Amino acid sequence: MPARRCALFAALSIALCCAALPCQAPPEPQPDALELPLLQTGAKELDAFATLCFKNGFPRRARDLWLEVMSDYDRDDAVAREQLGFVRVGSAWQPKTGFDYPVTDAPNLKNARMLESRWQAACKKLGEGHRDIATQLQAAGKAERAQYHFRRALRFLPTDASAQSGVGAKTVEGVTGTDLELALLRRSRMMDRSVARLSSTPFSVQKGAATDPRLDAAAVKYESYSTENFVIFGDWEPEVLTELAQWCERAHAFCQEAFADGESWKTPPEITTKIAFFRDRATWGQVVKAHAAAIGDVDFVLQFTSACGIDRGKQGIFVSGQQDPAVMTDYAVRKVAEQWSMLKKDAVIEGLGHAVVGMFFGRNLIMTVAEQKKSGTVAGRNEKRFDLPDLEIWRELARDLAFEKASAPAAHLPLILASKFSSEERIKSWSFCDYLLRRDPSLLLALDRAGNDAKNDFDVMTAFTGATKQSLRAVEDDWRSFYTGDSAALRAIREQSTPMEAISKDAPLWLEEFNRLRKQHGAGEVGWSADWSVACRQHADYLKKNKVSRDLENTQDQTKPGFSNQGRVFAQRALVWSGDKEPKKAMANWLLLPGYRDAILDRGLEQIGIFAEGALVVIDVQRGRTMEGRIATGYFPYATQRGPNAPVVTFPSAVPVALLGTEAQQVLEAAGRGKQKDIGLPISIHFFGADQSDVQCEVTSGGKPVEGKLVHSTQGSRRVAAAGMWVFYPLAPLPKGEATVKWTTRGEAESFPFTVGG
Repeated sequence: MPARRCALFAALSIALCCAALPCQAPPEPQPDALELPLLQTGAKELDAFATLCFKNGFPRRARDLWLEVMSDYDRDDAVAREQLGFVRVGSAWQPKTGFDYPVTDAPNLKNARMLESRWQAACKKLGEGHRDIATQLQAAGKAERAQYHFRRALRFLPTDASAQSGVGAKTVEGVTGTDLELALLRRSRMMDRSVARLSSTPFSVQKGAATDPRLDAAAVKYESYSTENFVIFGDWEPEVLTELAQWCERAHAFCQEAFADGESWKTPPEITTKIAFFRDRATWGQVVKAHAAAIGDVDFVLQFTSACGIDRGKQGIFVSGQQDPAVMTDYAVRKVAEQWSMLKKDAVIEGLGHAVVGMFFGRNLIMTVAEQKKSGTVAGRNEKRFDLPDLEIWRELARDLAFEKASAPAAHLPLILASKFSSEERIKSWSFCDYLLRRDPSLLLALDRAGNDAKNDFDVMTAFTGATKQSLRAVEDDWRSFYTGDSAALRAIREQSTPMEAISKDAPLWLEEFNRLRKQHGAGEVGWSADWSVACRQHADYLKKNKVSRDLENTQDQTKPGFSNQGRVFAQRALVWSGDKEPKKAMANWLLLPGYRDAILDRGLEQIGIFAEGALVVIDVQRGRTMEGRIATGYFPYATQRGPNAPVVTFPSAVPVALLGTEAQQVLEAAGRGKQKDIGLPISIHFFGADQSDVQCEVTSGGKPVEGKLVHSTQGSRRVAAAGMWVFYPLAPLPKGEATVKWTTRGEAESFPFTVGG
């Protein structure tokens, strides 16, 4: 199984021998001669400002602007092309071999303020230029191009009354936007509220006596748990199966709300309501082999997948063999949503699954078989980022594709087979399906069905227009505006500040101390990103508005001001600290927290976002990871090997339960020690997202075993949880003196002696 923990589906990848269909679509309309002087001016102005950003420590913002130049002003602009790593070969531009665009920003508040002042001047010039051209084109009866320039005017002058009037914008509840943008905002907020509410809503689950003849025929052991709509089978602990049953109900309730506006869903679709979760692939394999005739290519399924379906609809059952609870929750939500959508085409149904799972968890851990080819359509992009599951990274990649108009056209999505699913197409499929779900789920179904008899992209566009009376190209242009535009409504949907607003004067101090700790424990220094500090600021603002207690710092409550669903998801994985203005004093405690420790030890972490103000800091350590090279394993105590002459390092014997939070309290309560104030120093092994399933831990002190609990701590508060991490909790403070921890993974053991002090 690959490092990113992908569960591979058989149902979407049987047609491996089939070839992808060619893209055939009519050319896009060309600009009017009246527009050319402004387009030349726009390219020149944005080139100059992007160059200024690059020279003053903000290469990521420069890159976005050069992409905008190529997208909206001049595809052959030499400055933008060369800065983004293209070289001219004859009459075409080709990506430069080995080019690596710099992405680390400099947290310089003075430079940021200077750039923001210059940007406002550029916005005034470009916004007024687009508005004036739009007015002339409108008078000449060229409505389509006039609308384009009115939208561009709002990109630079979002409060300009003439431009707002030109696109038919109106103000509702303090937000100005077009009818479409306001509808997107309404549905987005509805779905965000639904996800936030349902994520913490308990559903009734009862242990039952239900059986399934297909599982019985495979002679596997299982228990069953029933809810109002589902029956969950499996050999996991009762609390795990109970939680999975609740996630199925949560996804079901969400779909009832999300698809309620669509005519096709007035009668709820018939879905498979039986799902079996086995902890070992071998057990799942028994079921697959017992039903070879119903499943099909069993050898392929067993070799490349870890989940499959037997029969369909009400008579069917989904069966999986997974050892990671996070992947299982992804699977539970995904299968319910995919069935509710009634979609059939590989790329479209997977895009919808990614969209709904992303709304709930902010990441995707399940992928179909895909070639993952590297087309190089957008220069300066780290291709390895396609392998990371975090949805914030996917949003950045979708923004790239929105600028790169020729890449992964929407009309091609219904024609893509799972075996021919490229990285760009996966991102486009997710982002386009997410957009259509927010806009109108009926358009999503129409796109899917447009591929039924289509031989090429043009056929899909024709069928889509026939079914919806809308141009698919126009809908795709609206998707691009959703990702690249800067209207008030679209910003309200994202509920985020700009990167320049996310720069804080104390960020360099926290970055310096964070890097000092990383170097001390064998990890390299990380850079800072303005873009990734945006979510940090949003969560910091939420915490300040609501004066949140420490045990609730890694979440957001939808009933509180400043809440957003993206903020809720982000907060779960962020490093948050309050009460200490001095970074060194604050971080003295971070190695005691397994989840924060994980970020300090992670050698794959290259960049972080930071927003620090007063005694509050929020750090994003999720998006700046890379999949490059071998994933190192980290250990604590002794995260790195020590030389023979190195000084003795002592580790604390215990950590306050209050510092660790609810998860540590639950470990003690399960052991009948709920009244303890302290727990033994958490001992951890870190796979940094690569993960391992077969892990054992033994701790001895003075030659005697230490009683404790080993937890696969991939879910929960960031203080104690991180992707690919196992934590051993000693139930009592460790005795002073010499101790040893022995980790066994896949039958291979490694021991680390360490010294326990006070």
